[in-house]
Order: sequence, then C-alpha cells, then structure tokens
Amino acid sequence: MDNMESMLGCRLNFIPLRITFPKSRAVWTVRDLMNHVQNQYIRALPHEHVELREIFEHSTDWPAEAPLNFIVQHQNIEFSYKLPLRKSVGVRNGGESDDDLLDVEFSRFARFKSLNEVWVFTGPHPDRLEVQICGNSRVLPQYKATDMSDKLCRIIEAIAASPEMKLEDIIL
Repeated sequence: MDNMESMLGCRLNFIPLRITFPKSRAVWTVRDLMNHVQNQYIRALPHEHVELREIFEHSTDWPAEAPLNFIVQHQNIEFSYKLPLRKSVGVRNGGESDDDLLDVEFSRFARFKSLNEVWVFTGPHPDRLEVQICGNSRVLPQYKATDMSDKLCRIIEAIAASPEMKLEDIIL
C-alpha cells in the first residue's frame, strides 16, 4: 500500500504465513512445530506490509492468481478496551478521568462473504479458546463444518495437554 508509513489510526493487518511441515511427522513434537511456526512468523514480520499477490509473484512459484482455499486466522487482540483518546475535543483541564476515555469495541465477526474459501478463526478468552469455521455452504456443507470443528477442537485439546507429543501421534 502506498504511503502506509504516513497513515494514522488503528489498523488490523493480515500477515500471510505458509507453514512448512517436516518430511516425517515421526521426528517432530508439537512443541517443535510451534517453535518452527513462531520462527517463520518472526521472519515474516519485516515483510508484513507486502501485498499477498506481490508475495505470490516474487517469492513463490505459484501463479499470481493462485486461490487460497483454506485460511486460518488467530485473532489475539483485545476486542474491547479504553482507547487513550478523549471523548471531548479541547484542552485538558486536569479534571478529566478515565471515564472520559473513548470506549472501543471491535467486532468478533469480520464482514465478509466466503465464496470459495474455508476460514478458521481462533481467539483467546480468559477461560477458553474460541474456534469458528466459516465457509459457503456449497463449499463446506454444515455437517462437514461440524465434523471439522469437532476434530479441530479435539486436536487443540490434545496438543495443549501434551506439547511433547509426536506429530504422528495426533489422531485426526
């Protein structure tokens, strides 16, 4: 995006990351995979401003218009908080309190229409991890979405309970 560095205000950015897996699932543990993903993510951060199509064109052997059919997004921002901007415009007189801070709430549900993609959204809460699976019903019928959700939640529970588990021991 041109002049991105001069933009002011809150922005939410998707950082594309394609995860590579080991040739043999017998070698790595869940912790190994998580460390690998984290390192890939850190290496990608300096390039977070690059458009996805540019990445396709210059950094992969994929066609420039290659579709992304399965997208996973972990949303780890607070959805509700007090933004350090004052509700009233003007000079601070010292009598203002935290009640004068601007309340901000982000929507949990992105406004998009899934055409050919399946989206998996995850987001942390103090007592749980929320998992959503979204897709057009002609691509992902309800019964398949329910099955996928059940399996994904079982996998998340298993790897959270045992990060030293070998990848090959994860039962799909």
